[in-house]
Amino acid sequence: MASSSSTVIPQLHHYNTIKLTNSNYLLWQTQLLPILRSNNLYGLVDGTESCPPAEITVPGTTTRTPNPDYKHWVDRDQFVLSWINTSLSEAVLPIVVGHNTSASAWRAISDAFCASSHTHILQLLMQLHNTKRDDKPVATYLQELKYLADQLGDAGKLLSPPEFNAIVFNNIGSDVYPAIAALSSRPTLVSYPELLSVLTSEEIRLRAMQPTVQLPSAQLAQRDTNPSANFPRNGNSYHTNGGNLSRNGTSHPNNHNSSANSFSNRNRHNFGTGSPSNPRCQICRQNGHYANRKNVKVPFAPLPIQ
Repeated sequence: MASSSSTVIPQLHHYNTIKLTNSNYLLWQTQLLPILRSNNLYGLVDGTESCPPAEITVPGTTTRTPNPDYKHWVDRDQFVLSWINTSLSEAVLPIVVGHNTSASAWRAISDAFCASSHTHILQLLMQLHNTKRDDKPVATYLQELKYLADQLGDAGKLLSPPEFNAIVFNNIGSDVYPAIAALSSRPTLVSYPELLSVLTSEEIRLRAMQPTVQLPSAQLAQRDTNPSANFPRNGNSYHTNGGNLSRNGTSHPNNHNSSANSFSNRNRHNFGTGSPSNPRCQICRQNGHYANRKNVKVPFAPLPIQ
């Protein structure tokens, strides 16, 4: 007997994946019950497998002796209790404080989350009717409503499929109304799996029909980020280097003295005295003589540079 219980312990801990919180009792219970039943432990939590006496009387005598079944029951019960405790979140764990058997802890959890009071049922109904889809996917929205409906059923208020579908149709949104109209006109009952399949397919179809947004091409993006591409002149490209534009990728230093010297040299070439062998007049721009600045008065502005 002890050996069989030792083989069950690692299996149960291995299957424990969902911790109980204040909002997932049904999921936690759905995970737990099949494990307990498949390992013949559910009778401990529902109270049908009661605790045997700690001692028994030896047959034919009045001698009392420890009951081996009692020790085996305690071992199994404390194992289930420890497993229940480890499956609770820190927020829920205070519910089982002071409960020393698995049946007592199980009952305390059920009383906390399965209250069938009128207030609890009214709260779930209001939450079910007020839950909107908004921007959630259809599958996510339907799963939220299904979970609320399951909580109502666990509290003693079962919703029929037409009642559940009516809540879905009123709150799911206008984008899937064609599918809702088709479902509403069916003479047969629409089950939850069929409802989920049809509305999800309609959502996928509508998403595929939406136009795609054309992004700017890589060439336009490159032109926006490359200033030289925005200034084509005479088939040549201009680049910036140190604040100056240069053609064909040739860079020039940004030197004011160099620019001034270049301008001075150009003026000297255009207006200067020329070489001694070929003088140039500063007034008439003719070669062969100089202008006499002392005797010649200029009644007009100099001609523009050719």
